[in-house]
Amino acid sequence: MWWRFNRASLRTKLLVLTAVSFISSSIAFVSAWRAVQTSYLFAARQVEQSVAQAAREIAREATGSEKLRPEGRPLPPHEREIRARFADEPTRAVARALHRVPEISGGLCRAEGTLLTAVSADTKSTALSPRERQASDWACQRAIASPGLQVVEVEFGGERFAVAFQPLAEDEERSASAAGVFAFRPLPRARLFADPASVLMPVGSLLLAIGLALFSFATWREWRLGMRQLETGLTEIARDLGARIEPPASAELGAISRAINELAADLQAKRQREAELERSLARSERLASLGRVAAGIAHEVRNPLAAMKLKIQLASRGEQDREKLARTFAVLLEEIERLEALVQKLLDLSRSPRLELGQCVISSLVSDRLALIADRCARAGVEVVLERASEADTVVEADSAKLAQA
Repeated sequence: MWWRFNRASLRTKLLVLTAVSFISSSIAFVSAWRAVQTSYLFAARQVEQSVAQAAREIAREATGSEKLRPEGRPLPPHEREIRARFADEPTRAVARALHRVPEISGGLCRAEGTLLTAVSADTKSTALSPRERQASDWACQRAIASPGLQVVEVEFGGERFAVAFQPLAEDEERSASAAGVFAFRPLPRARLFADPASVLMPVGSLLLAIGLALFSFATWREWRLGMRQLETGLTEIARDLGARIEPPASAELGAISRAINELAADLQAKRQREAELERSLARSERLASLGRVAAGIAHEVRNPLAAMKLKIQLASRGEQDREKLARTFAVLLEEIERLEALVQKLLDLSRSPRLELGQCVISSLVSDRLALIADRCARAGVEVVLERASEADTVVEADSAKLAQA
C-alpha cells in the first residue's frame, strides 16, 4: 500500500494529506465535543447525587435522628451560628443538614403539599429567589405523593434545576407537622458554553480542522496554478526556445521555472552554434564534393586521352588499310565526343543531373567499349570474346552515355 502511495503523483499525495488532516481534525473535534458532553453529564450526576444526599440529611434532621447529643457537650460554632440566625426549629434542622452538603438549597413541606420552610444556599437564609420559590413549591407538591426519594431535572424561568424530594414516614417523629423534604441546585447554564475552559478543546479542534482545510486547499490551489503555468510555459518553449516561463508564486516552483528558463537559454545557444557548425560543414562538404568530382573527371578525361593517344600511335607506325583507319578515326571521334560530354558535365554541376533516355542496343555498346581496349588486350596477350545470348540484339531504354561511362 505504501509503495503504491509513494508512486502516486504529488497532486494525489496533497489531496490525500488534506483529506487525512481534515478527517483527523474532525475526529478531534467530535472527541472534544463528546468529552465536554461527558463532563457535563458527569457534573449533572454529581449535582443529582448532592441534592439526593441533601434530601436525606434534611429528612434525618427533621425526624430528630440528629438531635441526640451528650449532656454538657458544647455546641460547635456552625450550630451556634444557626441558632443565632434562625428562631424556629424546622428551619434550624434544614440549616444543620445543608451545612453538611454545601451549595444546596432545601426545605420542609406540609402535609397539604405547601412549603413549610426553606433555606437558600445563595443567601444562607429563608429568602428565596423567584426561581427558587418555584422549585420549592413544585417539589413540595410532588414530595407528599412520592413513594420514595426521587431526583429529577426541571426548568424554572429558563434555568434548569436538579430537584430531589421524598415524603417523611408517618410513624417517625415529625418536626412541626413536616410531611416531606426537598433539596435542589441549579445545573450548568448550558451544556457546552457554560464553562469557557470546556469550550476551548472543541472550538480549538474545529478551528484547527477549518484552518488545515483552508491551508491545504490554498496550498493545493497554488501548486495547481503553478503547475499549469509550468506546463503552458514548457509547451511554448517546445515550440520556440526563445520563450520563457513566468515564475509562479510558489518558491519551489519558481526555482524550477528559473532552472527551465536557464536550460532553454543554453539549448537555444547550442542550437545557434550547431546551425553555424552545420553551415560550415555544408561548405566543407561542397568543397570535398568538388574535389571528388574533379578527381573523377580527371580520371574520365585521362581514359579517352589514353585511348586516343594509343590509336594515333598505332596509326602512325605503318601503312594501314582504309577500313582500319576509318575505325580508328571513328574511335577518336567518339572519344572526342565523350570529352565534350565531360566538359558539359562540369558545366552542369550546379544543376540537377538528368538522364537522356533513349533506345540503347546492348551488344553495340559492349562492342564499342571492347574496341577501345582491343589493342591494349592484344599487347597483354589477352583474348576477349563477345558471346551473344541470341541472334536478336537486346534493346533497352537507357542513357547510352551514362552506361558507357560506367
